[in-house]
Amino acid sequence: MKVVWNQFYRFWYFGNLLAESQVNWISPRGLDRRTDLDVRFAYYDGVPADERLPNPQNFLTQALILVKAPADLHGTAALTWRYRDPDRRDSTWSYVPALRRVRAVSPANRSDGFLGSDMSQDDGPFFDGKPEDFEWHLKGEAEGLRFAEDLNLKDVSKARWVPEVGAWDADWPDTKFLGYMDPAWKGLAWAPTGPSVLARRPFWVVEGVPRDRYYLYGKLELWIDKLTYQGAWHRKYGWKGEQLNTMQVMAWNPIPFTRPNGKVDYMQGSNMAYQCAENLKLNRATVAGIKSSPTSHFYGRIKFNPDVFDVEALVRSGK
Repeated sequence: MKVVWNQFYRFWYFGNLLAESQVNWISPRGLDRRTDLDVRFAYYDGVPADERLPNPQNFLTQALILVKAPADLHGTAALTWRYRDPDRRDSTWSYVPALRRVRAVSPANRSDGFLGSDMSQDDGPFFDGKPEDFEWHLKGEAEGLRFAEDLNLKDVSKARWVPEVGAWDADWPDTKFLGYMDPAWKGLAWAPTGPSVLARRPFWVVEGVPRDRYYLYGKLELWIDKLTYQGAWHRKYGWKGEQLNTMQVMAWNPIPFTRPNGKVDYMQGSNMAYQCAENLKLNRATVAGIKSSPTSHFYGRIKFNPDVFDVEALVRSGK
């Protein structure tokens, strides 16, 4: 349980996030479908007090996902409130423009593929389920390889402070880092390429069994770095024990950036993002984290207006 909580605090430390990014459906030979999302994550623990929103309802996190493209999905939205109370289940709502109504959703549905992809809301940056909803066991320790980024390992990363927003905006190079982006690539279309490298790391191997029998998966296996607590491999099994899906996440070293007022913020020194959910049965994958365009924003340590996460705002956001 402590290992799982540590991986949460590890990415909460980098503050609230607003990302304009893609989710891509990929077959072995190429890109099948793409969606563009605006994703907002607000954290109430693990971040400096001056970056937190007012919290009278005792939230732990809040998340809002807005679909911008393609046209048939434009305006679809999902909102989640997670509470500090360990016995209180997540509150989750969705908005579908065709129905023009907000609908409450069971927290167990967070394990389903988002918009029909192989990536769920409980994946998040690596694992984003409510820890109290699972029974956790430490399977042991292991050494293994994980995806990392050569540019980051060389301390190459850029971000600019945006005073009108009050946040850091990641400045990524326009690099071909997935197989389908390179016409000469002969391997799997979702494979990380370009500056992607493999790094040998020590891991905690943790197993989680959901308490809710309606949860899509019967067992999760998380490989979490023993030193940095960054998740690397997230394997999902059916209720009969068969492996169905694996989540692969790229690691970065934090790099310090200095604001104009002299304050130093440690940020994830990323020049790309790779979150890949691979469907082992159907031989396909979903890759998230890619910027929607070279000019899209990845705002870190942003302070949101609390109204952004209101249920009543879902309809307005979805439009």
